[in-house]
Amino acid sequence: MPQPSSKSLTIIFVTTLIDMIGFGIVIPILPFFAEHFGANGFEIGLLTSVYLLMQFICTPVWGYFSDRWGRRPVILICIFASSLAYVVFGLAQSLALILAARIIGGVFAGKFATIQAYIADVTTKENRSKGMGLFGAAFGLGFILGPSIGGILGKWGYQTPLFFAAALTMINGIAAIFLLPESLSGETRAQAQSNREENKLNLDAIRRYASVPVIRSVMTLSMIYNFGFSILYATFALFAEREFGFHTMETGYMFAFMGIVGAIIQGGLIGKISRAIGEEKMIVYGLLITAAGMFAMSQSKWLWLLMAASFLISVGSALLTPALSGLVSKKSSETEQGRILGIIQSVSNLARMTGIAFGGFVFEAVNIWSPFWMSGIILTAGCGIAYYRFLTEAEIQEV
Repeated sequence: MPQPSSKSLTIIFVTTLIDMIGFGIVIPILPFFAEHFGANGFEIGLLTSVYLLMQFICTPVWGYFSDRWGRRPVILICIFASSLAYVVFGLAQSLALILAARIIGGVFAGKFATIQAYIADVTTKENRSKGMGLFGAAFGLGFILGPSIGGILGKWGYQTPLFFAAALTMINGIAAIFLLPESLSGETRAQAQSNREENKLNLDAIRRYASVPVIRSVMTLSMIYNFGFSILYATFALFAEREFGFHTMETGYMFAFMGIVGAIIQGGLIGKISRAIGEEKMIVYGLLITAAGMFAMSQSKWLWLLMAASFLISVGSALLTPALSGLVSKKSSETEQGRILGIIQSVSNLARMTGIAFGGFVFEAVNIWSPFWMSGIILTAGCGIAYYRFLTEAEIQEV
């Protein structure tokens, strides 16, 4: 494995941050842009779900190629293609073209698992959670800046923030060409290529990795978390519009607030928390706190309670996501980290896809509050599973 490099971590952090700003810009725009063309809550959920469906299909493929070709070329290809997707989105004059843009974006969104593999390449097992925390912090900062920028630029039309995202992502790709080094050594890459036939089929790889207890546990809990959290992602903008009169700017500010909370925890505290209690307890506490936030959201008839619920959800997610990635990377070999993280990211996207569709359906079919308490129940169940898997004597012996 290459020696840990603070310079490499800094570069991949900035690369991820800029990419996430572009991604975040879309968050407050998509529901209202799609509504402009007559989409309802369920159809808006489907527009997000198709993005995640394509990400689900393609993430293991990008992880596989990153193990063979290296992390750098995969990241570069996906960044430039994402810029194209924003352009198509901005030019859309119908739901069909928005759908096409979401498909293109989803195909090349599989780079995030490759970025996680990049971080695993340049960190030791001891400081990997901190490295994954920086990755999470880039996500958090992207959610601070991206939705805020999208909400502000949305005053000048829905297309303006989308074209801004395209230009920003293109600049990011050009900078990465000159600044982003390869993280996978030739020796490790050759060893990863020798696993090609063994890892050829995605379903076979999933079954093989799922036979490892800790990886199976992480897969299960990641799917539960992402299903529950995506219910919020699918319905929050429309919920806030109907209950509080929010539009693009207010929605962007709320996501920015959640991003600030997550970035503070993942950027400055996650390493200390991980060393103090370990990834296993972080997973349990993260699910519990996120569930509490969802239950609070289901009762949010006042703005202060909406803010408190958002705070809890952000704290729980900030604890959970780097702990899941850090734990599984410690239990995997250097030559297969990209593929394992890619598969976990892929099954997580399947959960996100179904969670978003479910949330949009419940929002329209039942009422605007029901998606949040349903999410709370699901996440509470996940907390119970995590407690049994990680904090009981039986599971400790199994792992």
